[in-house]
Amino acid sequence: MKALLLVTSSARDVDFYYATKFWVEDPAIFIQTGKKKILALSQYEAGRAKKEAEVGEIIDIQAYSKKKRLKNPSMIKIVSSLLQDLKIAKIVVPSDFNYQLGKDLEKQGFVLEVKNPVFPGRLTKSKAEIKCIVAVQRKMEEVLSEALEIIKKSRIKGKLLYYQGEILTSEEIRRFINSELLKRDCMPVKDTITSSSDQACDVHFFGSGPLKANSAIIIDIFPRSLKTKYWSDMTRTVVKGKASPELKKLYNTVLAGQKKALAIVKAGVSGAEIDKIIRDFFIKEGYQTKEIKGKMQGFVHGTGHGVGLDIHEEPRIHQENRILLKAGNVITVEPGLYYLGLGGVRIEDTVAVTEEGCLNLAKFPKQLLEL
Repeated sequence: MKALLLVTSSARDVDFYYATKFWVEDPAIFIQTGKKKILALSQYEAGRAKKEAEVGEIIDIQAYSKKKRLKNPSMIKIVSSLLQDLKIAKIVVPSDFNYQLGKDLEKQGFVLEVKNPVFPGRLTKSKAEIKCIVAVQRKMEEVLSEALEIIKKSRIKGKLLYYQGEILTSEEIRRFINSELLKRDCMPVKDTITSSSDQACDVHFFGSGPLKANSAIIIDIFPRSLKTKYWSDMTRTVVKGKASPELKKLYNTVLAGQKKALAIVKAGVSGAEIDKIIRDFFIKEGYQTKEIKGKMQGFVHGTGHGVGLDIHEEPRIHQENRILLKAGNVITVEPGLYYLGLGGVRIEDTVAVTEEGCLNLAKFPKQLLEL
């Protein structure tokens, strides 16, 4: 008989949470044969698992080891004993399965088969899963609105922004966003992006120091629900003061590129096709992607990624990915242009792919906001 085997924790591998709907920090054992699901874990978690986990059987590892008279029960002893009880000879494991545990199981005669992904169904979201992502999205939009009110109320002195008599910094806006997300039962991440001016040209830099007046401010927020564990992702670019004609043109080009991409997103289209339409459009508009003064500038990242129980998951939306989208995929579409001396602009929405097109889960405005 063949079985799927995971030996990990929900905190380390969301496949484990997907399989069990149970959040556990310490390593546990999941075995699935056909539709039968078994969860073996510490006695300290077994009681909670019986109430929360969506599996057919819960095994208390300490009680099991005592019953089987396993002396000094290591993980290999427990796993092999469980598999033998179930008459399992062949094991399906993920590509990141513990190497030593895998070798020890092979020494005991078990045949291992590596499968990736182990749950292909994770990539196509149900209506209930999309509803979870939308719930996070709405909370994120509330928080962004409040953060933008702070920037709007700030005063310009020279090139800097001042709020309540103090210089307004990236750190201050980030702290506000993260604290407000927590109030809404969403887990923020330490690298929520709040960057302005040339800092925004370092795409993944979260920003530091004073926010600059009359320049693009990129705010990229990607929180996770503490309850459902689903993520969402959105980026908006705003200006406090007046945007220069060059910056307005840059912004409008990015927005037009995103609209072109969103118009072709649907089941049966590849990530490469979506990525190409944006790159071709940017080149046509005169925005090249190339190395300038020792730094790559222009459209320097992929167009998007899958969103779900991981913030970055398949399908990836980039020029090398020719796998076709399926209805139920949830992806980001996030073109951007970045030039030192002008700054960076990125606009990102999370969308659900349908047979006919896509449902944009973001409701937040996308016109250039000059606060």
